[in-house]
Order: sequence, then C-alpha cells, then structure tokens
Amino acid sequence: MPSRPKKSRSRNDWQRAIVAVIKASREDADMSRQELADRLGLTYSQIVNMENSRRAVGLIDFILLAEAIGVEPIALFERIARW
Repeated sequence: MPSRPKKSRSRNDWQRAIVAVIKASREDADMSRQELADRLGLTYSQIVNMENSRRAVGLIDFILLAEAIGVEPIALFERIARW
C-alpha cells in the first residue's frame, strides 16, 4: 500500500518552527538576546519580536542569525524540517 503524503504545514506552523529553532540554537550557544542583538546590529527588542513571532525572519536575517550564533544555515534548516 502506498504511503500517505505528509500533511502540508501552514505558514504559522513554519513560523513556529523557525522561531523555536532560532531560540533553541541561541540558547544552545549560551548566548543572550542582547548579545545576539549586538552581533547583528539590531536592538534587543527586535530579537524579542523575532522570537515571539511579531517580526518575520527573512532569508538574509536567517542566514545572519545562523552565522551570529555560530551555526551553518543549512543545519538550522535541517532542524526546522525535523521540528
């Protein structure tokens, strides 16, 4: 019997996964929100807004976040896909 295709994730599902992985990766790197903000040239509030899904994370921001945390962007993408 053929396997059923996976249910498509909604935009909100993907947003939750992205935010969860970014926050967990920052915490895994033992980095504060302020430290991440400083490395990215952003404000603390901007990081809080990203982590609380009040500010979208664009592709360039995602890549810069990964680099600032010290993780390859592809590794974050893989974590998101498994989330």
